[in-house]
Formats: sequence, structure tokens, C-alpha cells
Amino acid sequence: MRLTKIKEIKGFRIFKDFTWPDNLDDFARFNLIYGLNGSGKTTLTTIFSDLEHRRSASASSLNFEFGDKTVNGKLPQKGSIPPIRVFNRSFIEHAIFEDPAQQELAPVFYLGEDSVEKQKEISGLRSDVETIVEDLKSLDTQKSAKQKGFDKFCSEGASNIKNALTRPGGRFNNYNRPAFESRVEELLTSGGARLKEADREQLLGVAHAQLMKTVANVKLPPIKFMELTQRVERLLEKSVTASVIQELRDNPQLGQWVQSGLNLHKNRSETDHCLFCKQSLPENRLEDLEAHFNDELNRYQAELDSQIQNIESSIRAIKNFELPATGLLYQHLQADFEKYAERWSSSKLSVVNFLDSLASALQKKRENPFQRMDLRDFLFAFSTAAKDSNWLVKTVSIALDASQNIAAQFGLGVVDGINKLIDEHNRHSSSFEQQVQDAMNRVADDMVLEALDEYQQYKADLLQLDASAEDKRSKRDKNKARIKQLEEEVRHHLKAAEELNEEVAAYLGRRELTFETSDSGYRLFRYGEPAYHLSEGERTAIAFMYFLKTLEDESLDLTKTIIVIDDPISSLDANSLYSAFSFMKMKTAEAAQLFILTHSFQLFRLVRNWFDHINGRKKKTPLNAHMYLLEVKWVASPRYSRRLIALH
Repeated sequence: MRLTKIKEIKGFRIFKDFTWPDNLDDFARFNLIYGLNGSGKTTLTTIFSDLEHRRSASASSLNFEFGDKTVNGKLPQKGSIPPIRVFNRSFIEHAIFEDPAQQELAPVFYLGEDSVEKQKEISGLRSDVETIVEDLKSLDTQKSAKQKGFDKFCSEGASNIKNALTRPGGRFNNYNRPAFESRVEELLTSGGARLKEADREQLLGVAHAQLMKTVANVKLPPIKFMELTQRVERLLEKSVTASVIQELRDNPQLGQWVQSGLNLHKNRSETDHCLFCKQSLPENRLEDLEAHFNDELNRYQAELDSQIQNIESSIRAIKNFELPATGLLYQHLQADFEKYAERWSSSKLSVVNFLDSLASALQKKRENPFQRMDLRDFLFAFSTAAKDSNWLVKTVSIALDASQNIAAQFGLGVVDGINKLIDEHNRHSSSFEQQVQDAMNRVADDMVLEALDEYQQYKADLLQLDASAEDKRSKRDKNKARIKQLEEEVRHHLKAAEELNEEVAAYLGRRELTFETSDSGYRLFRYGEPAYHLSEGERTAIAFMYFLKTLEDESLDLTKTIIVIDDPISSLDANSLYSAFSFMKMKTAEAAQLFILTHSFQLFRLVRNWFDHINGRKKKTPLNAHMYLLEVKWVASPRYSRRLIALH
């Protein structure tokens, strides 16, 4: 099937509104389109190239006629059209590739659009590989620095623990980095809580302590405060039965003085004169005084004196009670011990004041044995006069109500706290080595936990660098595999250098350029020297040679293929032009349809003579070859149109 005509081209580059003229002959098997530069030949070859690759054209309207069938150029993939092969400037650009990475030797050239595209991909992949190699070097440097920092971090972590916990015979004396890393990994799995600063300091004290002797518990004097308080209360409330002398009762000091004098008189034989004033005693005066100071009062006062002595003895015992020296306990217990000692000083003062108040109350009762007293009133008056707090009144009230142990009100429980610390001290001594070991382990773990976040960050950074490097290596290897595959594919399509040299020489008409196979391409030499740059004419010649060679591909049926050739002789001299024309004429003779586009009048004349021969020189009735002129026609400023007219 052949292309009959281009029915219309609208809105495509310089073809704004082209329509196939009614009086214009259809395309023949062989066609020549002649036109000056700027007439639209390149645009026409672009339209043919879009058809070749089944690409949708950007024209607003584009229609072709193949035989009796119209094909929409905007939807060529849906049309049934024959194979098309186009040689134009675009083909040249895609058919020859000079590898820029090979400039240290003769440059390597690659021929053929497929080989060129693959070699460009190879070059890009090689560039990527070089970049990846540099990236891997950078990652390796980063990892080396990060690993060095990590190693230093772990070594310093181990050293810090060793320095903090070294002691004679201790397990941390040889603590090293592997042990540190191992413990970090264990704690990452099992977890753990940090120590408070005070707890850490205390454990460090335990870790560096020396074995100390045991300490005996302390014991307060055995004072039964509640019984004592209740006994005093009862003595204060008691009243003595006697023949009371009102004057002595109302004046306690006088009563005491008289009682002392009465005792002196009882021990003398002469009792009728006063030992003080030497005056005669009134009749029955001694009997009256003895009745006032009877045996019951004496016994009562003796009981008061005894109780006062007991209380004073307890006061002395409390005052003489001493705690063990703080330095006898392990350092980690000393702070709590000192707190208890301070509280004991306050409690001791409270107890002494309380006992003093009881003794003072009994003394007052002795001076006023015939008067009932209330301990609460007395203590209230005593505490107020002493400008003391109400603790005494409150304590006595609780004690007398028997609701609590009075010792608790004085804070005497501090002694229990002190004894607990002493017990802990003694237990520590009995299991000293284990206690020291446990303390060291806890401090070491706390120091490991302190480094945990930074350790994890180092590990994460190293893993990320490893992952990045692995990705880079994977991409590098993938690129290398792809390069190898592409090189094999390009190498598979290489022609023998000898054949290539003969064809180029035949095309150009001279043996100036020679090719040698290299890797998957060709190294080009000019007169035996590396040819670093090809002229435009040489590039065109080599590309056209390759194009004509592709027409011999076994997968292509030339007899069913439309061939389009645009100016294959650009920049060639006259001698080379004849060789190129002959080469083209020979290679395209079997094509189903041929289109030659040129602005060269020399090529036009050669093709016209060829077509005349094809038509049997019957110009008026051409059969197989047509010639057209593509010209620019002025329509209205600034608009021009393109049109085809027949040439005969």
C-alpha cells in the first residue's frame, strides 16, 4: 500500500492551511520534492517521522490518503499504514553518538539510533556509577568517622565506670569497652530506671566504704510516762484529813517552817520553850501542832518526796542518755542518722521539760498538802508563765484520757528510727561484700543508662550509613549489570570494521576515514590519527550509510516499505555527491515507495535524470516517478502558504 496524497495539513508549524490541489497528480512509487531552504521540507519529514513511529501530530488537522483509505495523522496508531523509514536531520542526530568519556584516546563512535540510544544510556549509567563510587567513598569516610566517634564514646563510657568504681579486688577494676557495650545492649532489651542524684551519691558511698564494726542498739531509760502522769494526777487530787490550823493552811511557807521546828522540838527533852524565841510555849501548843502535822500528812508528804525523787532520777537519766557517734555508722546512713539525732535533741528537751513540770507540780502539792489540785490547770499556768507552747497541756490531756501513749507525743519514736539505722548498719557489715557489689552494679547500670540515648543515636547513624551504602552498592551493581547488558546488545549489532570502511569509502568517494572496532563501538581515525571531530558532511554521510544499511535488515520487507530521504548529500563535494547518489539509488531500488526531498539543484538533476529513465523518458505520461516543487506563496502580509506543484 502506497501513500497517495497528503489531503490536508492545518495548524502545523509553517503549514497553516495546506490542501492537496485537485489538479495535482497523486504520489507515484518514486517521488522527488524540490524546494529551497525555508519552504517546509523539514516539516514534511517530521510529519513522515511521526507516521513512522505512530506518534500523534500536534497539527489541528492532518489527513493522509493511502490508496482509497484516509488516515488521521492525529491518530496514526489506529490506522493501517505500511512501514515507513525516514532519513532526516533528526535521524542524523540520533544515529551518531560520540562518547565524551573516551577523549583520552581516539573517540569512540556509535552508529544507529538503537545503538546510540543504548550508548547514551550506557554513558549516563557510567556517570551514575562514578557518582555512586564517589558517594560510597564519602559514606565510607562518614562511617569511619562515626565509627571512630562511637568507639571513643564506648571506651570513655567504660573508662568512666572503671574510674568511678575501682576499689581493691573490685570487679570493675578491669572494666572495658566490650563489657560496656554488652551491658548497654542488655539494658536496651530489659529496660531500667535512672537513679536520683542523691541515691547515686549514696550508692557511691557504699561502693567505696570500708568494713566497719557493729554498733549496739540504744535504749532509753525505762520511764512509764502514762503511769507516772496518772500517779501525779492522783497525788495532786488527794487531800489529807487532820485538825487543820487555818493560819498554817493559808500560809504554806509558814506551815513548812513550823513543821521543821516541830520536828526539832520532838527530839528534845525540854519542850516548854520555843527554840527560836526562847519564850514559853502556850499550853497545848505542841499537841495542836502535832494534830495539824499528823502521821497521815507525814506519810503523804513522804510519798510526794519519793515521787519527786523518782522524777528527778528520770530527768538525770534522760539528760545523761547519749547517742552513738555518727562516724560509727556507714557513710550512706549518716545523713539519716543526723536527722534523727536533731529530732532527738528536740524530743529530749520536751521530755525533760515535761518531767520538770511534773516534779514542780508535786513540789507545789507538798507545800499545799491540804489543797486539791488539777494537773491541767497547773500545767496550763506553768506553760503560760514559761511562755512555752501548748504542747504540754495537749500532751497531758491526751495522757490523762488514756487515749494514746504519751511517749509518742514527745517524738520518742526517733529512738526506734535510730535503732533501725543501727540495725541496717549491722546488717550491712554482716553482708558487706554483697552490699558493696550490689551498690557498684546499680551505679554502673545508672551510668550505662545515662549513656543510652547517645549510644542509640550512634547506632542509628551507623545503621543509616550502612543502609545508604547498601542502597548505593545495589544501585551501582544494577547499573553495571545494565551497562553489561546494553554493551552486549550494541556489540551484537556491530558490523565488521572492514565492511564499514569500504562502505564509507564508497559513499564519500575517498578513504580518508577508517574505523576500528572498540568495545561496543568504533574508534575513528583520519589518516591514521584520532579523528576527534566529524564535519557535518561526514556525520551526514556516515548516518546515511547506516540508514541505507538498516534497509537490509531481515525484519524489514523493503518491497512493502515507504522510504523518505531528506538531503543526504549535505556539505559533500561534487565527486562525493555522485557516489552518494549511486549508493542511494542502488539501496532503495526495491522500495515500495520512495520520497526524496532536497534543496540541492545538483541532486535534483541527478534524480530527475533517474526518474526520466524510470518513466522511459515519456515526460507527458509519467508512470512510476513524479517530481514536485514545494514553494512559498504570499497570501496577505504577514501570511504565507505552502503548496505543491507538479514538475515535468
